[in-house]
Amino acid sequence: MRQLYHPLPANPAQPFAVASVVRHRLERVLRLPQGARLVVADGSGWRLPVRWHLDHFEPDGPLQSCRERPWVELGIGLVKGDRWEWLVEKCVEAGVDRLVPLQLDHCVVRVDPARANDKVQRWQAVAIEAFEQCGRDRLPQILPPAKLDTWLDALGDVTLCACDETGPPTSLLHLVQDRHPARLALLVGPEGGLAAAEQARARTAGAVAVTLGPHVLRAETAAMIAVAIARAAFHDGFAIDPPNPLG
Repeated sequence: MRQLYHPLPANPAQPFAVASVVRHRLERVLRLPQGARLVVADGSGWRLPVRWHLDHFEPDGPLQSCRERPWVELGIGLVKGDRWEWLVEKCVEAGVDRLVPLQLDHCVVRVDPARANDKVQRWQAVAIEAFEQCGRDRLPQILPPAKLDTWLDALGDVTLCACDETGPPTSLLHLVQDRHPARLALLVGPEGGLAAAEQARARTAGAVAVTLGPHVLRAETAAMIAVAIARAAFHDGFAIDPPNPLG
């Protein structure tokens, strides 16, 4: 069934109204018939099977919730144009929980602070589309561009891994399987990699240098693969019939 990003009602056993912008999309863009079956997801881990009836949704199954799972955060240097939106889309599909664009020394792209909010809204819209398409449980956070120091200082208690094709042969897959951290942060440089000072700063923050395989990858490819490797090591899942926290 198609997943749709939409608020859930306080009582998931009762019909609830369809937001006007969503109704327009269902009618004019997706061209779904009346009675079409969907999964409505609120982005916080709760999903509800429904049937669409013009101006309302009719619940058509039990409320579902994701199990608690390890947190995967990605900090990556900004890359050009369409490649960045492709990166956002694929990392959402792969299972990232938070994505932070970093303004690093080797970044060609620089985001004007005056336009940062518009950029983030566009990236969040890409994330929502990917969230709906792949049917994942939580909608990831897309943060405004940040400096490396700002991001590292805000991480808190995490296992930090810096992806480095020139580093020692420590496998990200084996590291995650061995440590199984509750919170994992992945650092990926832009084209050209991390500058020497940035590598030193990451080491000071406790970063472990890891490799993703024998090949030199483009930044956006490395980001997607790193998230996918982490999620594969964690074995995430979904639970049915949880207590209802909505009402």
